[in-house]
Amino acid sequence: MYSDFHLHSCFSGDSEEDPEKIVLRAIELGMAAICITDHQDLDFPKVPLPIQPVYEIDPPVYFAEWNALKEKYAGKIDISIGLEAGIEPHTFKEQLERTKDVPFDFIINSCHVVTRKLCYFPDFFEAYGTQEGMRMYLQCVLDNVRNFSNYDVVGHIDFLLRFAPEKESYRPEENMDVAEEILKKCISDGKGIEINTAGFRKGLNGPNPCSLILKRYHDLGGEIITIGSDAHVCTDIGAYFDKAGDILKEIGFKYYCTFKERKAEFHPL
Repeated sequence: MYSDFHLHSCFSGDSEEDPEKIVLRAIELGMAAICITDHQDLDFPKVPLPIQPVYEIDPPVYFAEWNALKEKYAGKIDISIGLEAGIEPHTFKEQLERTKDVPFDFIINSCHVVTRKLCYFPDFFEAYGTQEGMRMYLQCVLDNVRNFSNYDVVGHIDFLLRFAPEKESYRPEENMDVAEEILKKCISDGKGIEINTAGFRKGLNGPNPCSLILKRYHDLGGEIITIGSDAHVCTDIGAYFDKAGDILKEIGFKYYCTFKERKAEFHPL
């Protein structure tokens, strides 16, 4: 089983999963390694819920919990401690300050917000439509990789498509000019991307990003790619990894990556 490098626990505002259950499930699946990547989305917009989720990590508490699990399960699984940094233009500086001196093994640069608004509720698509909304989202991802460099891979590049009401009509080739600029910037900066299998669970019948973007990354010379389930409950860990592996091999990838101390380690597919 490939190692899962996109996982969420109760340290994320949108998960209640017990950290030890995550570890035990990964061991059960036969994974050699995992990386926890709980959310840090600073100044996250309010959501239409009675209780507002908090997406900020307290590093001492976070590392104490995960280092204890690393020690407890040493020899059974290798646990990396990471972060999914939700980036917005007005949080570039603060995200850098909060991450630059913390000994994360791995940081995902993700976009969950467009123009300081949540982009995965119906009113966003009602205002912009699927095609233009996706272009706006990809432009935000491009701005993020141009302005925030303390990361290792870009997360779920076309994430917004999971929530689009007209998924089937979306034409990714029409936005490939923006997607290609994201990929070129990642490659020139020595960064990577992920193949995120949550798309299979979210009605896309495919990963994020889509195969078209994955293939373009490969054709441009991109080599650093991680595999992540984006699981928020332990039962989703490793879901659809067989399909992810098949997609990567069909495109021409020979390896996938894990990270330790912010350095990529390559493993044969």
